[in-house]
Amino acid sequence: MVQQYIISVIGNGHSTFLCYDNWHPLGPSMAKFGPRIAYDSGIPKEPSMAHMIHNSSWAFPITQMLELNEIKSSLPTIIPSRLRGFDNIRWSLTPNGQFTIASLWDKLRSPFPRVLWNKLIWFSGHIPKCSFITWIAIQNRLSTIDRLKEM
Repeated sequence: MVQQYIISVIGNGHSTFLCYDNWHPLGPSMAKFGPRIAYDSGIPKEPSMAHMIHNSSWAFPITQMLELNEIKSSLPTIIPSRLRGFDNIRWSLTPNGQFTIASLWDKLRSPFPRVLWNKLIWFSGHIPKCSFITWIAIQNRLSTIDRLKEM
């Protein structure tokens, strides 16, 4: 569930794997196309991206396999200056690529609309018991005599 937000940025390609890592815009090829993609295309088992780059360009095998041709047709551009560096992991939910709990929380939760009365009840110096009872009353969930009779 969270793996889709972890992006592998290819440097020299030695620690990013073709089939398992999320380096391609389509996502991990193993998850999208299944386990036979490496076998059917003639690519070595569990190849790193270093095997797929030759002289600063992509070196995918020529094949009639639709899945591999789909991968090849939407390959990201290779930046030659990155090939000298290491592969990096980037968190796609923040602009700087660094993981934060807040970014994951915002993505996973279902946001509720803001209410206009929240600052009237929840403010610094509020009495928790009074704020809670007021909040329950606004929600029409206060256990009054008429509500208790309905139960």
